[in-house]
Amino acid sequence: MKEKLQHLRLHDLLRHRNYLTFIVSGLLGSNILLTFALCTQSERVVLVPPHLTGPVWVERSQVSPQYLEEMALFFGSILLNKTPQSAPYLHELLLRYVDASSIGKLKHQLREEEERYQKSGLSTSFYPKKVTVQEKGLQVDLFGEMIGYVSQKCIFQREETYRFTFSYDHGRLLITSFRQVTGKEQGHA
Repeated sequence: MKEKLQHLRLHDLLRHRNYLTFIVSGLLGSNILLTFALCTQSERVVLVPPHLTGPVWVERSQVSPQYLEEMALFFGSILLNKTPQSAPYLHELLLRYVDASSIGKLKHQLREEEERYQKSGLSTSFYPKKVTVQEKGLQVDLFGEMIGYVSQKCIFQREETYRFTFSYDHGRLLITSFRQVTGKEQGHA
């Protein structure tokens, strides 16, 4: 009798072991599938900081047009609204957001502009009117009115267009170039 009871218990333990082995194998398989899904899935992070006017997103290799627009407006305000006193600080601030391959050229461009502002006592204000985004090329054109002052007197007021070209690397949108666009180039944008 004891032998039969022992045989039944052994059979019951083997059945439980087989059942648990089956469950563990299923859980292992589902973990492997979840890991594969997480590694191959495209992640989109939605950002809504207080200084942005709407939601924007970034993925592994691209950014939303709204993000390009908002960042171009932000960088445009740094580059185009300045005085001789604020130019050095604003240029240093901007250089934090420049692509490493373009930093030398842009630094030289900003230094020349800074000297021009210092010599002439020029202050400028830019009022954007229209923004055109080329999502594929990470390019943004800012159309607006540029006003220049010397000793608080308006010396010019004209419509101008400025083009930002960006690169997107490891979650960071970086400036590769910034320049004024001529009338002929605007049609080819």
